[in-house]
Amino acid sequence: MNQLETKSHLVYLIGHNLDMGLNFVDLPLRIGDGAFLSYNDDINRKPLYPILMFTIQKQLNIRDNLQINAGLQIGANVSNSVENK
Repeated sequence: MNQLETKSHLVYLIGHNLDMGLNFVDLPLRIGDGAFLSYNDDINRKPLYPILMFTIQKQLNIRDNLQINAGLQIGANVSNSVENK
């Protein structure tokens, strides 16, 4: 099976070096077998994917040429089954 894996990251600067956004991680795209988008919600086959995550991060300026980002990502897979979340 020919498959690509994507990671989409949409972030918005809300001010004072603070970003908020969404990550959509591990969304497999299949090429050539009819089902373009793929997912895994089978509890017997780990990991469950894709995962939709909320992101918030703060950039800290250490020096003029050195910055560090600290943040949090939290989310769940997009399975229809509540037991798999």
